[in-house]
Amino acid sequence: MRNRCVIFVRVSTKDKQSTDRQVNELNQVASSRNLKVVEVIEEKVSGTIKNDQREGIQRLLYLSRKGKYDILLVSEISRLSRNTHQLLQIVEELNSLKISIYSLNFGIETLNENGKPNPLSQFLLTILSEISRMEREQIVERIKSGLENCRKAGIKLGRRKGSTIEPKLILEKYGNIQKKLKEGYSLREINKIYGVSINTIRKVKSMMENVS
Repeated sequence: MRNRCVIFVRVSTKDKQSTDRQVNELNQVASSRNLKVVEVIEEKVSGTIKNDQREGIQRLLYLSRKGKYDILLVSEISRLSRNTHQLLQIVEELNSLKISIYSLNFGIETLNENGKPNPLSQFLLTILSEISRMEREQIVERIKSGLENCRKAGIKLGRRKGSTIEPKLILEKYGNIQKKLKEGYSLREINKIYGVSINTIRKVKSMMENVS
């Protein structure tokens, strides 16, 4: 019986509101549908940040890959991500694992009871995919335009020869990995949680040891 659920809530770091309202509303949904809440995941972070840098999303994906729940409850689909491409990655992975996403504001699930895609949600995802494609094209055009303007202005582009990214900047980027390393997680465990390559994790670990 598919009755295990995870509640996922998020507010932006810029917002002063709490996640209480979202949690309360989604707990009511779970109760009305006789769902067992396995875990409540809360994030206070911008929805535009990349998935691999969001601990809440990584926890969500970790639980899904372990088969710990069947349904994900969110107040609205944008709580998962405001970046369309990042959002589609999450939805597609959960769908492939037969985990349905219930969005309270739309009142629909991505999968039917038989585990097949819901046609209405598929229509929504098709629209999101098209938006994602247009967003990527616009970004590419902006980059091309910006590079061309720099060239016309005589500005040299690219990293200075022989330069490297400072260890401090790399450590700041992978703060979540540092935390797990300090907690005693192995490289392979961190790789499974965050999807970051073992070589990158090993590099972060080495930098931590050198800095300390």
